[in-house]
Amino acid sequence: MEKPGLRKGPAGELSAHRTPEERPMLLKPSLPRTHRYQAWEAFTKGGGLAPGAFSPRVATSWKRCAEANLNPLEMNISRVLSEQEWKALVARNEPLLDVSKSSLHLLEKSLTRFSHAILLCDPDGNILYQSGTGRVLEDFNEAGLVPGGNCSETVLGSTAPGVVLIERKPVVMVQEEHYSRIYHWCCCAAAPIVDIDGKFRGCLDVTTSYEQAREMRLLLGLTMTTVRSIQAQLHVQQLLRRADETREILNCAFGLSQQAVLVLNSRGLIVHANPQAAHLLRRSLAELAGTDYSALMESPAVEETLREARRRSGPLKLFQPGMPDRRIFVDIYPLHSQRGGPPGAVLLLHEEKRSWSVPGTPKGRARPTYAFDDIRGSSPLMRRAKELARRFASTDLPILLEGETGTGKELFAQAIHNLSQRSEGPFMAVNCAAIPKDLVESELFGYQPGAFTGARKEGQAGKFESADGGTLFLDEVNSMEPATQAKLLRVLENGEVMRLGDTASRRVDVRVIAASSSPLLEQVRSAGFREDLYFRLNIVRIRLPALRERTQDIEEIALHVLGKAAARYGKQVRRIHPEVLDRFRRHTWPGNVRELENCLNFAVCLCDGETIELVHLPDSLLDPAGPDAIGPCRKGQALEMSIVQEALESSGGRIGEAARRLGLSRSTLYRRRKHFGLCRRRADRPRDVRGPENE
Repeated sequence: MEKPGLRKGPAGELSAHRTPEERPMLLKPSLPRTHRYQAWEAFTKGGGLAPGAFSPRVATSWKRCAEANLNPLEMNISRVLSEQEWKALVARNEPLLDVSKSSLHLLEKSLTRFSHAILLCDPDGNILYQSGTGRVLEDFNEAGLVPGGNCSETVLGSTAPGVVLIERKPVVMVQEEHYSRIYHWCCCAAAPIVDIDGKFRGCLDVTTSYEQAREMRLLLGLTMTTVRSIQAQLHVQQLLRRADETREILNCAFGLSQQAVLVLNSRGLIVHANPQAAHLLRRSLAELAGTDYSALMESPAVEETLREARRRSGPLKLFQPGMPDRRIFVDIYPLHSQRGGPPGAVLLLHEEKRSWSVPGTPKGRARPTYAFDDIRGSSPLMRRAKELARRFASTDLPILLEGETGTGKELFAQAIHNLSQRSEGPFMAVNCAAIPKDLVESELFGYQPGAFTGARKEGQAGKFESADGGTLFLDEVNSMEPATQAKLLRVLENGEVMRLGDTASRRVDVRVIAASSSPLLEQVRSAGFREDLYFRLNIVRIRLPALRERTQDIEEIALHVLGKAAARYGKQVRRIHPEVLDRFRRHTWPGNVRELENCLNFAVCLCDGETIELVHLPDSLLDPAGPDAIGPCRKGQALEMSIVQEALESSGGRIGEAARRLGLSRSTLYRRRKHFGLCRRRADRPRDVRGPENE
């Protein structure tokens, strides 16, 4: 019986049914197609490979397949991962998938004029993404070349993506160059994807049928262009992540310094400042970012360092708002770049004859720097929140801040502290959700020597004691365990704290500001939070609105963030296109202001001009729906199977049509079809057959 996808040749032998006579590509075969099929057939019968019939790359791949005992006459198709394996695969490759979406969408648009399939694979050949049109896509679905399938050489035999996974160089493979007979109708071009460190991250493949064999030079060009686009976005993502890591290291290192530190770029703009510098200059960190140093101070030594890249020291005149000019001292260290010339300088500011330190701030602890003027937004909801916070800042009443992640709860807490009578006292911030449950009590209330295994021999004061005379900010208080809630209630009621392992209480004077990312009252109703503690904390409740609830503030916030990001990355970006602002207003912003900041940092790094446009936005704003978004959950496996079966039957078994009717992606429908045992055999599908003599 004749196998699907194959036909009888002039001598009555089986041959591939799809192929033109020649291949207009990189390595032009020395034999016409009929002879090449005969050479392939001789090889499969153990007669060896005819010299010059195929390129050395193809010959080497065939030898690897033969050594792996892969039979070229069999149905070499891929198995598909289970749902659990697929989810793990996506999680491992999420960065590559995220940066590839827009580039793959453009490639898809470029290929609409003929039948094709696109595959994005990880370094092991696992298929992360598949799309396409027409007969080629249907054949790929039948061969298991869907998301969760595998296109490595050991599974399919010699194919362009399979060879790329081994040689990690661009490859074109047409017709009989494929080792397995069932893929002789294919023409494919594939190229490797590498990250900024040169690490192999996967490959991109474009496959079409024999009708487009003469278009392979174009397909290879499109493939290479798409890979370069994916790599560029991957590199930007890696640079942003490294910049975040570097910034965190700088924040930690400079925060521990007792001296005021400023970092300037080559144009004299402040790109980093530590809290001590903000305190000395009497400005917030937000105000300092992107500011020209000459607006804050006057020093010939700074100008000389930026111009000549030589270390300097000398006096500096400091301009302070509302106060006479002040004379301090500065040590300036030039920063050198590999490209030559100074990229900037580090300034250490201090008073003459003694080191400068922040009054009222314990050694090694950063002072809160945000004020209400740093909180952007003038919408009614935000004005209401800021007005309440200002009114109650001067009291010692506990305050409860409720708002989603990224709405600025800690900014409000710092601003309240800095406006209160405790502003010269310590400000301690504790994220209750970030501390292991068994360590929360020791972190908050402290412990005596030997209180538990691993405790310091001298014991340790808790956050309440460390915040004595100041403010304690308890973030994510809703995650606190019931036993810890009871101890917190006692501290709030009597102002005394008892360390673990101790028998005596210690008096503390602390103002508590609590924050929750979900409504505490709902947890009280579900018995997840103590009612008496809730009413103790809820004397002053301030709800911080989500960004989607105050869209009129988005432009002001975005322009402010844009200025800081442009200064940080040395860009000349100054404007945001109206279409981008409109997209911002329509986005739901689940991450609120923090998500907006991340989005603009990404866009600034991509933008080479002065205006942020839609093309610079991350994919999450361009296509917010996930790749496998599924509608409402259906009741019962039997009902779901009948719905899938009906869709497949009514669409004549066409995966794409059935998927559209169900509102699923092709890959999801493929897995559900397999799960319910609704797959059709390849032999059931009629195929037209043609051969070399008909070409």
